[in-house]
Amino acid sequence: MNKIKVTIGTVIEGTFRNADIIPAFLCELDCLGAKLPDMDSSPIYSLIDTSFRWIDEDSAATGEYLESEEAMWDIESLFEALDEIAPEYCSFGAHPGNDSDYGFWPDLEAIEDDIRYGYLENSPSRGFFGTWADVNDHGNVTLWSRLPDGSDLEIWSCV
Repeated sequence: MNKIKVTIGTVIEGTFRNADIIPAFLCELDCLGAKLPDMDSSPIYSLIDTSFRWIDEDSAATGEYLESEEAMWDIESLFEALDEIAPEYCSFGAHPGNDSDYGFWPDLEAIEDDIRYGYLENSPSRGFFGTWADVNDHGNVTLWSRLPDGSDLEIWSCV
């Protein structure tokens, strides 16, 4: 089970610009206490300050970096790092209905499939231990884990 508590939803939206996406993704990883990707060969850490802002966004070096293939590789590394810390039945990426809305999103189809095929319980009996989903008639989903002591721990919820 993922020990980092992420919030389901948007990290950054309304942009496709590398200049916006890179610092937002770095900041999210840092705020969550996750390990930043190893991008030693990249100039990224010399162009961004410790608060994840561009030191000089208008400089030639920053502009060259943002337009480079290296920036694309760094963005891919950031996507992978964020996806790695996504909770069960969630992933990090663009929202299915809005390509410029990046965040942590539940995979409702996987939840429905796993409930349908018996890999995931829906409202289990009190003797059940493990992960289960509560899907109400409005489509709200809460993913739970039933602990050995019989208590329920909310992993995440989405309205």
